[in-house]
Amino acid sequence: MTDRIEIIILSHLLFDETYTRKVLPFLKEEYFSESVERVAFEKIYSFINDYNSLPTKESILIQANNDADNISDSQYKELSEFVKELKIKKNK
Repeated sequence: MTDRIEIIILSHLLFDETYTRKVLPFLKEEYFSESVERVAFEKIYSFINDYNSLPTKESILIQANNDADNISDSQYKELSEFVKELKIKKNK
């Protein structure tokens, strides 16, 4: 997975609560060009709005699985692989 800005943003939304609280109000789904990134953002955004806490990778996949009417099996598989790779890289 490359270090595209969208991936960095999604990683920080999952693992950095201070970052998330500051930037989430300004982010929109259309800022994410890849469909898997849009779905991941939508699930993260929805979870935070519903539970007022950061989601885990597993909770994103559970939400996606529960939304089977709108997500195909291939999209779910792609999302699953994508979400598993999200992490914050430490500066050396």
